[in-house]
Amino acid sequence: MKIRNGFISNSSSTSFIVDYWNNSKKEFTIKEVKEITDRAVKAYNLLMNSSINKGDIMKIGIVDDKLIKEKKEHTTERELINDKWVEIPLTGEQINAIEEQKGKIVIHTKKDNSIPYVLSEMIDALLHTDRWHWG
Repeated sequence: MKIRNGFISNSSSTSFIVDYWNNSKKEFTIKEVKEITDRAVKAYNLLMNSSINKGDIMKIGIVDDKLIKEKKEHTTERELINDKWVEIPLTGEQINAIEEQKGKIVIHTKKDNSIPYVLSEMIDALLHTDRWHWG
């Protein structure tokens, strides 16, 4: 694991699926997600004395068939058995949970670890996201 100022890195990109757990009282629109992430980046820059440009670190879109296919191909479960990590196939329930995200709003990192840790926590808290790590 690499550690850099403002980042915790294992060289992976992340997608944030908005309102995965449906914890909010309403569903967010793309416009609202863009406004909330704009404010989160501004707050982060103020608090961290930074000058991050939102367009350089994230993009916002919709979960589509292509993304679902990629997620299924990249998702593995691992279990430590006899001091060795063993990959375990996804269950039908796990595959269904991925497929249920179609049509939801997604925030993608533009490149590996482009969203600083503190900002990713802010996004998660404000938008009730589920994170998809891409390895």
